[in-house]
Parts: sequence; C-alpha cells; structure tokens
Amino acid sequence: MGGRFVADETGLKDRYDFELMAGWETGGDPAEGVQPRVVNPDAASVFTAPPEQLGLKLEPRRTAVSFFIDRLRAPTENE
Repeated sequence: MGGRFVADETGLKDRYDFELMAGWETGGDPAEGVQPRVVNPDAASVFTAPPEQLGLKLEPRRTAVSFFIDRLRAPTENE
C-alpha cells in the first residue's frame, strides 16, 4: 500500500486464517504517462475488500511505529 504500515487496532487477540481477494495496481508511472497495470481487475479494490469481505475498515492516520534496524551501510556514489 504505497510503503505504508498497517497498524492493528482491532483489539482481537487470537490468530485468524483468512483469504482476502483483492485487485491492486502495479508498475507504471503516471508522471511519465504510463498508467499502472491492474492485477486481478475482477476483484474488489485492496481498499474496499477488507470492509466488504472481513468487516474491517482501513483508516489513514498517523501513529507511532516501532521497527528494528538490522543493518546500516554507508551510501555509495550512486545513492
């Protein structure tokens, strides 16, 4: 989802096994006039599938995120 984190704020404590059928866009660069390709165009959008199929809603918001850095390296000339 565009490099964004998804925070679990459901309050559900058990583990669940489910299958979510969704389409998504890949590749392309609208800035260059190349539209992204839609993978599985017959499926619901990755944004509408969770509420429709699982009863879960994705809401954009800012939140603190913990993460672990396992390695750092100096940038090369090309970076």
